[in-house]
Amino acid sequence: MKQPVRLLCALLAACLLAGCAPYARQVRIAMPGPDMPRGGQHTPDSGLPAAPSKETAQTLTNAYGSAVLLGWPCVLYSIYLDNADGDAWDEESLAQTRRNLEVAVDWIAAEAEKYNAAPRLIYDDGDGDLTQFVRCSAELTEDNTGSAEFYDYVDTLTAAVDAAAIAQKYGTSSIGFLIFVPAAGCSYSILHYLEDGAYYPNEFCCLYLYDVYEKPGTYEGPAVYAHEILHLFGAADLYEESSDAYVTAELTDYVVSSWPDAIMYYTYNDDNSISYDRIEKSICPLTAYRLGLCDTFPGIERFPDAAADPPGIYTEEPGSSGQVLRELLRGTAA
Repeated sequence: MKQPVRLLCALLAACLLAGCAPYARQVRIAMPGPDMPRGGQHTPDSGLPAAPSKETAQTLTNAYGSAVLLGWPCVLYSIYLDNADGDAWDEESLAQTRRNLEVAVDWIAAEAEKYNAAPRLIYDDGDGDLTQFVRCSAELTEDNTGSAEFYDYVDTLTAAVDAAAIAQKYGTSSIGFLIFVPAAGCSYSILHYLEDGAYYPNEFCCLYLYDVYEKPGTYEGPAVYAHEILHLFGAADLYEESSDAYVTAELTDYVVSSWPDAIMYYTYNDDNSISYDRIEKSICPLTAYRLGLCDTFPGIERFPDAAADPPGIYTEEPGSSGQVLRELLRGTAA
């Protein structure tokens, strides 16, 4: 079954904390040179709340990761990785990624509206300060952009972004990072687990330009973008190979029978095609619950592990948040 796969960040974090991350491939990717900003952005309206204090923002990030919750305004910051010659991205490929992002964000907003929610996702449309281009010395492939060394590299890139300036300008300290790779691959997300605390807070989606499962040159579609972006805010993969502990074969069967068009189960159209101007999927009630868009979902009694932790939280074991989360969020105002 063709599926975008989310890798388990907690296992990676454990290896890195131990100081012995095993690299299957020794890849050296150059550190970025000067930023090459391009862009205009979709800006928040004047009704958005002010950014929380630095202390509060850090506490929230330690619990939820950098993207925090879908119900809060969030900046989607785009980093385009380029090859050494700086010619990987042409007008057509850039336009395709931006169209995909626009369709994905509009679809998320429309789906959230069904649950009486109005998320605000702020992103570049091609002319602003929320995009940068970074040249890499290594050839960018699915292999070397799925390695532990690559995750370290992206962690360095995202840490260098001026989050304080973004918070001041856009009224939110919530940031999700979109890493665009000019290669064919299976797009994925690296997420923050509650157990990570202050380590590896910056959550990112790795979005490949081309769909590795289709014929060469077939662009990735907006449904994959939406699927990966929803991961940033707490949505789990609902297919059987999911790395989320509460997603069992029984739960997957329930999802298929109850909500066969769930985007966290499958991103392709019913006929396995890709649409570029629309998304023929839905945010199912279970995903809406994990995103904090609703208070319950059909089947919650049958699958209590799916409700064992607060929305937006990733943990290594269902129900393990408890005291850890209470301590992290003590005194923190939403």
